[in-house]
Amino acid sequence: MSDVSGAIERMYRRILLIVGRGRTQTGSDDGAVQLQQVRLGRMDTVDNVPRLAEYGFNSMPPPDTDAIVLFVGGNRSNGVIVATGNQRFRMRSLRPGE
Repeated sequence: MSDVSGAIERMYRRILLIVGRGRTQTGSDDGAVQLQQVRLGRMDTVDNVPRLAEYGFNSMPPPDTDAIVLFVGGNRSNGVIVATGNQRFRMRSLRPGE
């Protein structure tokens, strides 16, 4: 039974690591894919995370931009940024449909 409970515990930990929320620190837009460094916590910084953007809508987020990162299988070395938003530069006072 301990083998089963250990496997469940490992799976639970991996599930918790699938989604991360952090802030971009620096980035590079020189290659085929934009890469970002993301700080997920005080002691957790991930380098060279590819950033996906909708086709035709691309930008280079400034440092300290909020980022949502998905990690395949909970593996923190295999992530992709799926959303970014910068509170300081966000367009405001938009009307419905804009």
